[in-house]
Amino acid sequence: MNHIDMIMAAQPFAGFLGMKITEASKERVVGGSGAWVALPEGANGTTTVDSNTSFLSAPKVGVHITGVCTPVRIGRRVSVWQTEVTDETGKKVCLVTQTQLVL
Repeated sequence: MNHIDMIMAAQPFAGFLGMKITEASKERVVGGSGAWVALPEGANGTTTVDSNTSFLSAPKVGVHITGVCTPVRIGRRVSVWQTEVTDETGKKVCLVTQTQLVL
């Protein structure tokens, strides 16, 4: 099982919603949750300490949207991630900032 399949297996609800991860590294995740790729060895996952979502515009029904998640800061116990969601034309739909505590 490759690392993208492992991330998707750990987040079954994302798969249920039809989300697909197309790229996953410590620098950038396209289509899914970024904190999973930066877990230190021995960690049991993360929990959200703070989450802020700004809805900027509404995509039309049926339009494909893409989330690109990048780290703002990755620490030993806490990481901050920002996800920018855009529609097919590149228009920003949503901006999410989350603080994750490593378990």
